[in-house]
Amino acid sequence: MRQDNLEELERTLAALEREYGDARARGDRVRAQRLRQAVQEALQHARWALRRAALPDAARDARREMIDWMTVWLENPGVFGQWLALRKRATGGECL
Repeated sequence: MRQDNLEELERTLAALEREYGDARARGDRVRAQRLRQAVQEALQHARWALRRAALPDAARDARREMIDWMTVWLENPGVFGQWLALRKRATGGECL
């Protein structure tokens, strides 16, 4: 899962949102669960990296934002895209 920067993470989560929705629509619970597991693992990695890495403040803020995005995706993947659009609008397009 790509999470080197916010743009990559956005593209990845949007693609996973579509794929997750398709899997659910087909009744493919195994595929849907695997997609959720991929995001859960990426979230764990991001949290670990935030705790372990000596990052400048801007990079730490970006990591925290990424963690928020993945958390929202896991809470309700079907609304992630709408939530992100609102988040960007509320922050003037800058999520940090």
